[in-house]
Amino acid sequence: MNQFEQLLIALKQVHESFVDIIQSNDDSGLTHANMFLLFMIHGQGSIKTTDISKYFDITPGAATAIADKLESLGLIARERDKKDRRVVVISLTDQGKEFLQRKRNKNVKLFEEILKDFTYEEITSVISSLQKITQAIAIYKGSK
Repeated sequence: MNQFEQLLIALKQVHESFVDIIQSNDDSGLTHANMFLLFMIHGQGSIKTTDISKYFDITPGAATAIADKLESLGLIARERDKKDRRVVVISLTDQGKEFLQRKRNKNVKLFEEILKDFTYEEITSVISSLQKITQAIAIYKGSK
């Protein structure tokens, strides 16, 4: 097995372990996909319902069901686009923003506990390597 295969396996294992530990420490009742969607909305400011169905490769009806659940919890709000009334735009409510901040703080504390035996240099090295990988992927995507 070459080093690139080892890297792919390691990244997959870290991702799966991270998702597993986050979910096992989550008492919100939301799925990983629900949480991912909330963080995605937070990162983009707002998103269209059609973007949800495209990103998750689900039907528009399934995307609406996800939005219904998050809206019923007061985490998101839906509005018709002012330019095109057929388009529904989803954004986080203040309650949704506060919820995500609490989740982020909880996850940071959890990760601090998990990585407590790592040195500052080791953590800095991992961050640097992951940032380089992210940049390389962005460059690759831009060239295609």
